[in-house]
Amino acid sequence: PKSPRMPSETFTISAFGYSNAKKLANFQILIYFNASVVAEDNSITSTLYGLKTSVTQPTLAQPMAVLSVIGAAKDSSVSTIVGDHILLLSARFKVIAGAAAGVTASAFGGTIISFTSEEASDNFVQVQP
Repeated sequence: PKSPRMPSETFTISAFGYSNAKKLANFQILIYFNASVVAEDNSITSTLYGLKTSVTQPTLAQPMAVLSVIGAAKDSSVSTIVGDHILLLSARFKVIAGAAAGVTASAFGGTIISFTSEEASDNFVQVQP
């Protein structure tokens, strides 16, 4: 989130894609988050893509929790999966009840893993709190 959040408060982050005038048929995104501060709130939605999600809890080797989202276009023939601001997904998070007040975007990190499209190398995703 851009503004500080309080314990037990929810907020939504959105991921947008850019397809360079090609169809963005599939994607995979990893969103890293500090599980001692925030938790994924079981609300990950998309109007354009069918989603498979999983959360990997932190380990000694990977101190951040990882939300993995794989998306496949519900209808790959539609023009809505082409463009410079395609809403891929929205994910709701909740600040852990015992967390200190004032959680901000520093609780997150994101990595784009892969795309499948007509020209995947020209695509990118932006995650916005």
